[in-house]
Amino acid sequence: MALGILASLLSSVIGIAGPLTIPLLDRMGLSRDQTIATNAAINSLLHTLKVVSFCILGFPYLSYSWLLFGFIATSVAGSWCGTKIKNKLPERSFRPMMKGIISLLCLVQVVKVFAR
Repeated sequence: MALGILASLLSSVIGIAGPLTIPLLDRMGLSRDQTIATNAAINSLLHTLKVVSFCILGFPYLSYSWLLFGFIATSVAGSWCGTKIKNKLPERSFRPMMKGIISLLCLVQVVKVFAR
């Protein structure tokens, strides 16, 4: 539970939750579908809390509605593509591919931090 709280706090600071929560879920021994669904639920909750927090702080979301619409549209498209890929991917290949993708995403974030 402490790692979950830490992942939540870090996701607020660095802006990404998936690379932080997926390794925690992987250790739980969930199936591929359970891992994806649980991660989606966690991210939905985290992002909802972020939106509420930013609204309280006065962030002008309406000024960025066109950008938010783009985020939502690409998120839906990505979910659709991910579902198609997941359904063709054998269960035994899922974990190594997931770990590779998460490692790549983490590496990109580290490079971004040190490139500043």
